[in-house]
Amino acid sequence: MLDDTAAIPLSALDGEATQAVIDRPVDPLTIRALVDNAAQPISPFWPLRSFIACNPLSGFESLSFDEAIQHGQAWFNAQGYPSRAVGQAALRENKIGQRPLRHTVETQVRSLSATLTVHGRTLKTVDITHAFLISAPINASTSNTPDINSVSKTQCLQETLAADLERLTIKWIAAFLDEGQAVWSMPNRELGFYRAWKSLVAFDDHLLRLLDDQVRQQLAKLPDKPERAIADNLQALSIPADQQEDYLARHLTALPGWTGFIKWRSSQKNHIWQARYPISLTDFLAVRLTIERCLVEAAACRAQADTTPITRLLTQPSKAASQPLVSADERTAFHRVIGRLAGLAESDLAMLSSTEQEQMEALLRAILAVEGRIWLEAWEETFRASLLHEIAGNVSTLAIDSERARPAAQLVFCIDVRSEPFRRQLESLGAYETLGFAGFFGIPVHYTPFGTADGVASCPVLLQPKHWVTEIPKADQQSQADRHLKGLSLTKSLKTLLVSLKQNLAAPFALVETAGGVFGLLMAARTLAPLALHRFQQAIKALIIPPVALQTTIALPASLNDVADVPEHSQACGHITGLSADEQVFYAEASLRMMGLVNNFGALVVLCGHGGMTVNNPYAAGLDCGACGGNHGGPNARIMASVYNDRRVRAVLRERGIDIPDDTVFLAAEHNTTTDEVAIYNSADAPVSHAEHLNRLKADLETVRQKTCAERCQKFGQFGLSDQDARAHAQHRALDWAQVRPEWGLARNGAFIVGPRTLTQSMNLDSRCFLHSYDWQVDPQGKALEIILTAPLVVAEWINTQYYFSTVDNVHYGSGSKITHNVTGKIGVMQGNASDLMTGLPQQSLTVREGELYHEPLRLMAVVYAPLSRVAEIIARNTILRHFFDNGWVALTVIDPSSGRMLRYRKGKVWEDFLDDKSGDTGEHPAKKSSLTSESHEDLQAMLGVQPSTTANHPTSVS
Repeated sequence: MLDDTAAIPLSALDGEATQAVIDRPVDPLTIRALVDNAAQPISPFWPLRSFIACNPLSGFESLSFDEAIQHGQAWFNAQGYPSRAVGQAALRENKIGQRPLRHTVETQVRSLSATLTVHGRTLKTVDITHAFLISAPINASTSNTPDINSVSKTQCLQETLAADLERLTIKWIAAFLDEGQAVWSMPNRELGFYRAWKSLVAFDDHLLRLLDDQVRQQLAKLPDKPERAIADNLQALSIPADQQEDYLARHLTALPGWTGFIKWRSSQKNHIWQARYPISLTDFLAVRLTIERCLVEAAACRAQADTTPITRLLTQPSKAASQPLVSADERTAFHRVIGRLAGLAESDLAMLSSTEQEQMEALLRAILAVEGRIWLEAWEETFRASLLHEIAGNVSTLAIDSERARPAAQLVFCIDVRSEPFRRQLESLGAYETLGFAGFFGIPVHYTPFGTADGVASCPVLLQPKHWVTEIPKADQQSQADRHLKGLSLTKSLKTLLVSLKQNLAAPFALVETAGGVFGLLMAARTLAPLALHRFQQAIKALIIPPVALQTTIALPASLNDVADVPEHSQACGHITGLSADEQVFYAEASLRMMGLVNNFGALVVLCGHGGMTVNNPYAAGLDCGACGGNHGGPNARIMASVYNDRRVRAVLRERGIDIPDDTVFLAAEHNTTTDEVAIYNSADAPVSHAEHLNRLKADLETVRQKTCAERCQKFGQFGLSDQDARAHAQHRALDWAQVRPEWGLARNGAFIVGPRTLTQSMNLDSRCFLHSYDWQVDPQGKALEIILTAPLVVAEWINTQYYFSTVDNVHYGSGSKITHNVTGKIGVMQGNASDLMTGLPQQSLTVREGELYHEPLRLMAVVYAPLSRVAEIIARNTILRHFFDNGWVALTVIDPSSGRMLRYRKGKVWEDFLDDKSGDTGEHPAKKSSLTSESHEDLQAMLGVQPSTTANHPTSVS
């Protein structure tokens, strides 16, 4: 919102008040620091090819959740809590229980007056609030749009100029950031964004038409350095020094999607497009402020005397309204609640004194101010209490038996919530044991598939890949590999020819005449029979590009001085392919200890990565493995299976207390989360003695696939399908190019459970929980637990917050409807032909239909099965965990193995016993506070021999 009162006229530049600013020399480091500080509210945004979930308010995680919501409202004009319509719908569907709602109301109105006296009758504030929330109208509207008759000419001019500024900025930034989509790319990009724009702006007819001759001439005199341009523009626009950071922040938050992508890309040293065509937020602001200055000065010249109000298009961040607006419908509903509770007629309410009316109005505004928090916390408590109550039933009988029977096979899945139903169905078939571990299996690699020049960073985006691994044919596959490469070259040439014909000025007409019928048939087949077309295409592909048996290059070359031993890709990028023997042992030991798999190995251990399957979907990477950087997890599984199978690695692990039997074989597999197919890659590595086990496993995996598909089809409203029909339906969704929802992804995620599988094995978690295996008994120093809580939990929190905020405000935090999406530059999507870059999830990933949510917007709850003292110590020395748990971003419940107590963490190192307290719907026992308060907690640590730590956060990763 623009503010006339804050504007400063251009004529002020001649005054003494600004002389110090004008004369001050420009320090590039100072300007860049100013920009970096201004960018604090902006969350980085990854491109579509590695679409990664990120908390859109990650810059405010050091604040409480409620404070961050307020900042989101101030900076992005976004809502941060579930709406009344969403809350009331959840209440009707029993997703919010009456007891949790009542308990939350009592908590939130505790700071208000306990009673309200109306017409001599005393009413409880809790009763009033509870009754109002249930009955308040959901169509109440309180518009902030000003009356058109009250809008001044200056305000209209400001909005026109602001719209021109957005269009011009988006046009230039989209052209520069293009990564291969545009037929004709922007010239001079190698100069960097500001300098490239500076060299071309004289040809921008759109901008030039808006300027007069005097301002146009200034475009030929722009400084060469972006820092100088920013300083000059701040000076020309009369921005006081103490307001410049907030002013730049307002510019950055005007387009948080584009600036978030620039923030990410400018930090990527190995990103090929950034290396070729550099850009920074300093460049961005230099261009944007220059355009703004030109528009303002041109408008000022045309307006002549009326220059003051239009000097600045943007002002300081708007403050959230201290008092929420109240609609007439809400006020009427509130009065009816008062009348019903007090037994008063409407005529009695009309005769209330002015003091009573003011008190009623103040209470209504206070209720509206906390309404969103009430709906959220009541919803969360309903879900959490139910989950913890069910887990509590397992705790009493939980035992980790080191002498348990050897499983027929062990399968390690990603902690992804989509793995849970598959694991549950598989365990129900027999002696199978499943474990959960981050899908990159603890090894941060840059992986290059066979036949490709460029690889991918197959690890969490918070890590940098430390090792380059390439895919090569097996020794007996050279002839097949040659045919494979020739087929790849042929198909690449045909694709290049087709693209060039489409883009040529004359060729498209002839192309349509000659090949239009073929393309029409393909389009019809893709629409009407996608599965049949897919099978046909796969058969043709196998003929042209025959499959080849491959292996990954794990070991370092025998001699680094022998260039022939180093793959060409490694030479080109300056990295050595492979891992040393010590590194292989390190990753093997670390991953096995983290998941608690140190004994009782099965004859088969399957490492099961995962990835989605979808067509015509810009968000395809969002359905792949987030722990693998938005890529498929199969390559990491193959790498680690090779490491585990290495006899030399096993020999060292045996010396360190991890004895992998000689007959144990590690296999690599990948779980297709859209069709639930599990493909095992290296079946040939299994000896003949394992053939029976392997064949049985493959048969059971197919059975589980069908059962899991049937379970998931019900979530799409497909009831009554047979297992085989459900399998076919899942395949159809994956191949249908018009399908906006091939799968639900990680929707409805709500909890992150760390502990042995036996903690939840008998439960149907309904694809709502991240499951990370952990055995506290093999981790006496808590190192593995610390990694889990400071790495996978952080990723899970990002996923959870992205789904949460995309749901509560899809316009500002999500990406709107897929129907109007426009892919730009191969990096992201816009709404229509010019908008901000959309950073969140589309509506179709969150809702069943318009107005009906599928995802439940809840904050994450972590449940950890480990000694309380160990968890408390880890929290004490990690700032990020204190931010999560103390500031309300993540809830924490610890189950202490020695006592079986379930303790919920409260801000200030307070722990409460969970005994199905009165906030839940499923129990009878009230909660009682543990004696572990902020004072006595350290005493307990001292008794246990744990030294409290106050050191700063030490970032920890599996690398």
